[in-house]
Amino acid sequence: MRCSLWLALAWAAGMSAAAQERCATVPSGTGHKQTLQSAETAELPPVITVPVVVHILWRTPEEDISDDQVRSQLESLNADFSRGNSDISSVPAVFAARSASCGIRFVLATADPDGRPTNG
Repeated sequence: MRCSLWLALAWAAGMSAAAQERCATVPSGTGHKQTLQSAETAELPPVITVPVVVHILWRTPEEDISDDQVRSQLESLNADFSRGNSDISSVPAVFAARSASCGIRFVLATADPDGRPTNG
């Protein structure tokens, strides 16, 4: 459970977006002993890897897309979620301070729910 009080305090204190996120990940039940200053140097949580399966529906072969196109879209999605997209400079100023890497990476699944191999 996240404590929004730490996020609000970090925002009010003018902390960096990364520090705000660190504050937001303080586990509940800690007694809130972590100070705002220590949040600036806290380690970022590990990247969460999300295996995905892509279903492509088409009626004619011309509508089908290649595995390369699917991989390219995943790369684009991961760039957006890691704040590594090429158009990051066009983020409106009002949101710029709040944009950050989400710590999430999407990959094509290598196994189905029953453990059988799949290409995603």
